[in-house]
Amino acid sequence: MTLRHRTLQRADCEIHYWIGGPDDGPPIVFTHGATLDHRTWEPQIEAFTARYRILLWDVRGHGRSIPNRVPWTLREAADDLLAILDREDIERTVLVGQSMGGNLSQEIVYHHPGRASGLVALGCAGNTLPLSRRERLQARAVVRMLPWYPRKTLIRQEARASARDPQVREYVREAASRMAHRDMVAVMASLVGALHPEPGYRIEIPELLLHGEHDRLGNFRTAMPVWERRDPLARHLVVPDAAHLANQDNPDFFNDAVLSFLAEHGLDSPKG
Repeated sequence: MTLRHRTLQRADCEIHYWIGGPDDGPPIVFTHGATLDHRTWEPQIEAFTARYRILLWDVRGHGRSIPNRVPWTLREAADDLLAILDREDIERTVLVGQSMGGNLSQEIVYHHPGRASGLVALGCAGNTLPLSRRERLQARAVVRMLPWYPRKTLIRQEARASARDPQVREYVREAASRMAHRDMVAVMASLVGALHPEPGYRIEIPELLLHGEHDRLGNFRTAMPVWERRDPLARHLVVPDAAHLANQDNPDFFNDAVLSFLAEHGLDSPKG
């Protein structure tokens, strides 16, 4: 299916997004990870547009939403998405996010809980989960190191760690190469800053938490079971034969898991 391309002018950045599927279908928003773009979700388009109204977008500073002329923050990016939803008259939607996209989706759930009917988090940290002293120190070290890290090395290592499929690795290299190094550093530093442990906080909407079997980029293997136990409607799954971009490494498993999750919780109807 051909997606309809649209733009929205925001503060010092033109945001590009794409809409597909039936206009009266239940809405789903797919948000990509850091340094990538909406093409992250190409393996999902055909499976979801048959029934759902899907929205893909390039987060400010990524893909076609370049240039971004203001300092990048996760809060500003989340506000961009809310503005898109308002423009498209989408009051509540399922939020699907990979890595950074999952962090952004969680911020919307935290600050605007009425806008989300469900959350699918793929290969991302839990923004509000507790952090050990070691994890806090590691996060600070990453922020200090990033400005001095060689750009080409960063892109090469990101591509190698992101996927098992060579074609997916090439996509990561190509997409990341579009970003200026300062923007890459700002995005990654902002994600570290987005971790804000909230004792007693619970997400009360249905959640599907996934990470690739071979994902080594975060603490998902240990953190997502904690996340699952914390939230009453959360379920954790491991995507076999997949790394960080598990939706591309194993799209059949990912698509089936998400579609089953949506049906199980009644999120496959327009009212969600």
